[in-house]
Amino acid sequence: MLISFGENTFAQLGNSKAFIQEFKPVSVEVPEKNVTFVDVRCASHYTIALSDENRVYAWGLLYQNLLSSPVRIQIKYKVSQIRCGMKHCVVLTSSGEVLTWGQGSFGALGHGEFSTFNSKPRIVSSLKETRITGIAAGGYNSAAWTSSSRLYMWGFNRYSQCATGLKYKAFVNRPRQVTHKLNIGGIEKVVLSIQHCAILSKKGQLYTWGKVRHGRLGYNTKGMAETSVLEFPMHVKFFESTRLLDCASGNAHMLALTQAHEVFAWGCSDSGQTGQNSLFHWRFPKRVAALDRLCAVRIACGAFHSVVVTSLPNRPDSTKIFVWGRGGGGQLGLGHDWTPERHRGLQWGDKFDGRRDALSPQLVLRNVGNVSSIACGSAHTVVLCEDMSSSSYPSELMSKPAVPTTSAPPLPSHDLSVREVFSLARHDRIEDLRRALVQGFSITSRDENHNTLLHVAAQNGRKRVARLCLQLGFTDLNAQNMRGQTALHFCFAYV
Repeated sequence: MLISFGENTFAQLGNSKAFIQEFKPVSVEVPEKNVTFVDVRCASHYTIALSDENRVYAWGLLYQNLLSSPVRIQIKYKVSQIRCGMKHCVVLTSSGEVLTWGQGSFGALGHGEFSTFNSKPRIVSSLKETRITGIAAGGYNSAAWTSSSRLYMWGFNRYSQCATGLKYKAFVNRPRQVTHKLNIGGIEKVVLSIQHCAILSKKGQLYTWGKVRHGRLGYNTKGMAETSVLEFPMHVKFFESTRLLDCASGNAHMLALTQAHEVFAWGCSDSGQTGQNSLFHWRFPKRVAALDRLCAVRIACGAFHSVVVTSLPNRPDSTKIFVWGRGGGGQLGLGHDWTPERHRGLQWGDKFDGRRDALSPQLVLRNVGNVSSIACGSAHTVVLCEDMSSSSYPSELMSKPAVPTTSAPPLPSHDLSVREVFSLARHDRIEDLRRALVQGFSITSRDENHNTLLHVAAQNGRKRVARLCLQLGFTDLNAQNMRGQTALHFCFAYV
């Protein structure tokens, strides 16, 4: 089921109501029968989706035509991945070929031109002999990479987005391999924005480059001018000891999802898009504290807003979607009558031209089942989720995290005893404990003395274990052991 909300000037919501903004979530009807979408992506003026039969559908302003509802794009290849930039699309076929179409400003299509418009998908010929395994698009840029981490980039390059340095000036019109040494151990994801880029490695480490303004790159740029440019990817050392599952980027801010299912934000916050209840720009990653007790599983960024999906393991009915940032176009889905709270004595409607900005996470949807994909355009949001009209949830639903997980071998949680799992908590083996809980070990289990995992965390000063228990749904904070002690008693005695 598709749910969308926000700006609809070009019918990018797909609900057949062009020019009518939707300030609350609405469902999107698919004209063709028996079509099931598995992925969705957004640009400023259009939306594209991939079906389970490897077909591409689009709606909005595309091909210089207004498509008010999903229409199938004629591509003779089986498509495995879809991505979209400001005004162009990139798809990857099951055989490893890259096709692009749309507006080719600054060489974004990779065909050797700078400003042409291609209405039909066309193979990027210079990559035809290369087996591509991943693609990315954003702004006026595109990227593709191989399983051996050979990275090719093309498009706008004024801020070194193509990681070629400033040698090639304003644009690169054909895929050019990034020759800068990247000892990252494999590429999981590439994120492209208007003025900066990022790489998430398979080891869960983050690398960023481009314009440094507002701290969007996530590391210390003290002493550098706001107009400065970092020409090549650099490791964001803030996450050096933390594995990341995902990252996302807006125009000038970024989000990161950690293996502990926490969300961090940094960069520009002039619309509250970092979720810190502040207009200050954050030059280093900062945890979104409002989501601390929730288990985040998906993140997404629009140009000036952010979206996070939270859900408990094996509990699709616990799914919640939170939004924050700029909301004047309806992209937050909070409704016409939603009014932001006062901040520092200022009335938002007076100071921000009537924009309905949210400085901290706001709940927009709940009980939407499993969310398989979420995407944001400049001023609209699209959610691909389970059809809640079904009578029951599949048993396997949410049995695994909805985002890439660690490559470490899974724990045989069904064979682990209470003693063994409690030992993991006692010795702060947080990742092993998380895997055991996610894969089915009961969060409410007790040891021979009726202690809970929260008792163990409090007794041993394991703050990370306590936080994980709360994130994964432990709610009985007053649970007592055989001696009538709660976890709070242990906090006073041992911490």
